Amino acid sequence: MGMKKRDGINLIERITSDNNLWTAYKKVYANKGVPGVDGITVKELESHMLKYDDQLKRKLRDGTYRP
Repeated sequence: MGMKKRDGINLIERITSDNNLWTAYKKVYANKGVPGVDGITVKELESHMLKYDDQLKRKLRDGTYRP
């Protein structure tokens, strides 16, 4: 399930940008978010994102991400 460009904009590239992902992380942290289906707590999230950053972005971009 690849993402297609429309009008020169690739939405998945915006979603997976470092700025967007870390902004989302900060919001989840500030809201004291609860674990999702993957079971990762907000306290574990930062180290998880740092460790799996490239893999996460690649899987989101190519449509193979599974929690």
